[in-house]
Amino acid sequence: KLQFLYFIAVTPPILATMKWLVGALMTTLCAGQPSNSMVGYGFASDTQQVSQQACYVGSIQTVNRETSHIELSTALSFNDLQEAVRRSVGVRAGVGMFDVDAEASYLKVVEDKEYSMSLNYYQYTSASVQIQLNGTGLGGLTSFGQQMYANGTNPYFRVVCGDSYLTSYEEGALLMLSINVIMSCKEEIEEFKTSIVAGLTDIVSATSSVQKITAQRSFTGRVEMSAFQVGGQPSNLAKILAKDSTQQYYVLTCEFGDMTDCQKAANGLLDYATQNFSSQISFQPNKGLTYLGEGFYTYEPAGYIGLKMPPSMVSSEVVTARQNLADSLLENMYYMQSFYPMKTSYAVPWNLTSDAYKSVMAGYKTAHDNIALILGYNNPEQGAKGCYDLPDQCVALSKKILSAVAPVKPFLSFLPDVQYVIPVGVRTKDDMLCILYPDGTGFNAAALPAASNGDKFTSLSSLTLNSTFMKYTVDYESAEGKHGTPYKNIFNGTSPSGALQFTGKSCSEKIGDSKSLDCSTQTFTKQQSGYFFGPYEPSKKH
Repeated sequence: KLQFLYFIAVTPPILATMKWLVGALMTTLCAGQPSNSMVGYGFASDTQQVSQQACYVGSIQTVNRETSHIELSTALSFNDLQEAVRRSVGVRAGVGMFDVDAEASYLKVVEDKEYSMSLNYYQYTSASVQIQLNGTGLGGLTSFGQQMYANGTNPYFRVVCGDSYLTSYEEGALLMLSINVIMSCKEEIEEFKTSIVAGLTDIVSATSSVQKITAQRSFTGRVEMSAFQVGGQPSNLAKILAKDSTQQYYVLTCEFGDMTDCQKAANGLLDYATQNFSSQISFQPNKGLTYLGEGFYTYEPAGYIGLKMPPSMVSSEVVTARQNLADSLLENMYYMQSFYPMKTSYAVPWNLTSDAYKSVMAGYKTAHDNIALILGYNNPEQGAKGCYDLPDQCVALSKKILSAVAPVKPFLSFLPDVQYVIPVGVRTKDDMLCILYPDGTGFNAAALPAASNGDKFTSLSSLTLNSTFMKYTVDYESAEGKHGTPYKNIFNGTSPSGALQFTGKSCSEKIGDSKSLDCSTQTFTKQQSGYFFGPYEPSKKH
């Protein structure tokens, strides 16, 4: 027995032949022809995708009983979602990061970013379709496949037909639901993550938790409720959400201050997932089923059926070209994500004539346009994905794309000027009133939530600030009185050259009552802004 097992283990063609001979004698147990049959297709390692043509001769051997995979009771991280649905859009130098199909677009939207995180749910029901090859050697190929094979001399066979043949695939239907929480800056999203991680349950409860936490912490931002479905009747989602601008998935956006519509949508999505989705598909007879895509198939090398593959078209030069495209995409995604909060939700109004504001807008647009160029939204074959689909053209295509990518670094010179912010108030620890943010030409105040003692920021009356001197007057309401009593706080302090602290005299008084004057020595420390970012570093995980 050991000798026999060793013999077939080291002789793959004989093993595959035996599998075929045994399979040919078996009775086919098939519950109807699958709706999107992948019989005869291969997997092309040169393109990292299923082949373009069905070149192998096969038939359905069995269709296994359907199974369901459901996670609607506990929110998943984005990485866990990718693993669950067997699809990755962020693998460095893999074809997934360049995909622009509907499912990839959805995953890229809900992917965690510098200023956002997603809470995710999924459900899919599928049946595994086992494929039986009906021949070995040339007999395992269709007439078209034989012509492409050309006795193992045609390198394009690997791309068009695949250097492996599919042995199974799954068909069914898949539903993904997400709560994408988008903050105004990195600082807030990090604080949010520490508050939300424990006790998350279904999408309804999670939405309520988001609403509660963002209100308690006075976060600024929005929530995007989104859904994506393949198989069944995805158009039914339109009863709950609207199509996104690309018409590829469904989405609803709510500001943190008004989550009513998103709470209703969460209830609707949970009902849809638990009551409506499963009724849209049937395996006997076939109804609403579709091939679930990459990650839901298995394959074996064509050498197992006696076919000798021509050399790979992926040379070291092609590997380098693909890597260069991946590096450029990651760099521009980093810059676009970093500029985005400054562009859309900066804590204070920018001075629109300042060089800083112009750099933010230009930097964001440059990174955005570079990404569109690399991905080739209008024609993916002319984007980075073409470097996988057409490996023989990859080196030239990569050079063409990268030569057109515009540098973003010229728009980063303003960053040192906006690196620090200064929290100020009556007392440094328990009564901070506002944070002074650079606005391009000076500083402006962003109000903080009411302090623990009830003091609440009203306005910044005056401010003089440079590297060594700070003087300001802040108006605020004290918790004293039914509607709050108006006060003002005046600070006059200095900072040693290069230091991050201002120390000086801080005086508060009730407006109109000079006898209420209360003064003390205070120190206010600069903090790195949650909007600040540094140049892209390829070796660093951003």
